[in-house]
Amino acid sequence: MTNEPGLTDDNDKAVKKKKGRKRLLIAGIAAAVIVALLAAYAFIFTSTGYWLLSRLKPDTEQQKMSYSSASQTTQAIADEGFVLMRNENNLLPLQTSEDAKLGLSLFGMRSVQLVFNAGGSSASNVERATKLEDALRGENGGFDVNPDLLNLYYNYYKSGKLSIAPTSAPANSGASEFIEEVNAITVPELPVEAFTDTALFDGKTVVEAAREYSDTALITIGRGGGEMFDFTPSGLQLSAEETAMVDAVANGFEHVVLVVNSANPMELDFIEQYPSIEAVVWIGFPGEAGIESLAKILSGKVNPSGHLPDTWLKDNTAAPATNNYLQLNADQTKATDSFKYSNTPPEQGYFVQYSEGIYVGYRYFETRHDTDPAFNYDELVMYPFGHGLSYTEFEQQLLSVEQTGDTVRLRVAVRNTGDVAGKDVIEVYSNPPYTGAIEKSTVNLVAFEKTNEIAPGATEDYTLEVP
Repeated sequence: MTNEPGLTDDNDKAVKKKKGRKRLLIAGIAAAVIVALLAAYAFIFTSTGYWLLSRLKPDTEQQKMSYSSASQTTQAIADEGFVLMRNENNLLPLQTSEDAKLGLSLFGMRSVQLVFNAGGSSASNVERATKLEDALRGENGGFDVNPDLLNLYYNYYKSGKLSIAPTSAPANSGASEFIEEVNAITVPELPVEAFTDTALFDGKTVVEAAREYSDTALITIGRGGGEMFDFTPSGLQLSAEETAMVDAVANGFEHVVLVVNSANPMELDFIEQYPSIEAVVWIGFPGEAGIESLAKILSGKVNPSGHLPDTWLKDNTAAPATNNYLQLNADQTKATDSFKYSNTPPEQGYFVQYSEGIYVGYRYFETRHDTDPAFNYDELVMYPFGHGLSYTEFEQQLLSVEQTGDTVRLRVAVRNTGDVAGKDVIEVYSNPPYTGAIEKSTVNLVAFEKTNEIAPGATEDYTLEVP
């Protein structure tokens, strides 16, 4: 073989290797560019990327207006929807003023880490959500809040240590090394021994020290929720730590307000043991700004008018759905014959085997009350469907009933017989004849309407239609 001048076989091989490396380099660069473009697309045009980008730039004026409008809407819904479940001795509204602010001692980990929303499709960024303590101290509340208790809960939430050393409030998400998920179903409460320890407060227990700050305490209990988060019946009862906390606070304070931060009906029969728990307010999941409505209700700026959409039981295992969902062994572990999807993790994927027919919720309990002489309704039902109190009193009078074709029209007069303005809810139930041919519950909600705000002594008429 004759080589060209200056070239050898070794040189030829070297040139080919360089060309091969160059082609590989070009291919690598092209692949990197494609990956970078795909990553950029995913970053910019997906919700995760959009959220990350939004953190790098300030809100536009339009975004600020949108957030403000959404905040106002959230509060308007909460103003109308929070439910005053109990108000013994007319404890609420609490008396506070700019010149004489009422001090509140907050107990319960959910007091400093609320469940703002559920998980899954209802999840949202809650970093800017209003904290309970800020709402209470703000213009809608006008209260003072015990700083030592706040620091105690802040420190324990962030580090798991019992300390009242001044510290900052934990962020609403992603700021805790001790608790990984803010919106977990439950969060650890202070340990039982925290309520008997006297080292933190110079020889006094935490309740004794807090009692010197104020005679009014506010306890918040809550449960999270979302897709694939399954409760056992005990999950809607107080934990051992919550029980110790409630017992210590209720026995140590003259006035206690219980706030229930849960979308699921919890077992609240324990309040019957404590006369000091005079008020109970259900707030569900308040969203980013709804907790302001609780401050307004406690201070009397808003008269509560919400009503329960569920029946709250003293024992949730009495609900038929409980027996069609999750079977437990004697040691409270899940039985192998529970209803469960096979492709889900061990602690998830349980489902209800729907078998109650029409007897779901209040239809079951009201029908059984009407048809079973052995059934003791009051021993089982804590708060019935549609229950809700106000700071005033109302009288309702059925004025007329007219039928036109298939539509029934009812005229109802609602009179405010109390001392403050407020809103009432008219609930219309039917009791259809049972012929045996078609299953019918004895009580059926067929129409409802919330009134306008009615002044003391005033009467307004409303017309409701039942198709």
